[in-house]
Amino acid sequence: MQMDNVEPDQVTVTVALSACADIGALEKAEWIHAYVRRKQGLNMDLCLKNALINMYAKCGDIITARRLFDSIRTKDVTTWTSMIVGHALHGQAEEALKIFYEMKDLKQNPGVNKGNNISSSSPVLPNDVTFVGVQMACSHAG
Repeated sequence: MQMDNVEPDQVTVTVALSACADIGALEKAEWIHAYVRRKQGLNMDLCLKNALINMYAKCGDIITARRLFDSIRTKDVTTWTSMIVGHALHGQAEEALKIFYEMKDLKQNPGVNKGNNISSSSPVLPNDVTFVGVQMACSHAG
């Protein structure tokens, strides 16, 4: 794309990050993240932030994933699930379950800030992928 002077948009970047996550290409994904930070016309919406969290979590850079997660004020189910699955994939069952319980607490008490910069007027309900992440965490925990 760049050789043809075509600028990637946020959809292209999101797909590229997802591909990097699937094959564990952390270095390529970090280059894409640096590109996103440099590119002023690129809208850093929740979908793109979720793709970054998912990629870092799946590639094993949980610290960067968590930093991005904590920086998001209004999280959706994908935001939460990306962290749960990332921890579960890397054998961090306690952390995965802790995040799931934070999500559950938010469902019961919408709008409550639990120290993670959470602001939500409506509950975030887990989906099938969330529960798969919880199952993975439980199976790794024994």
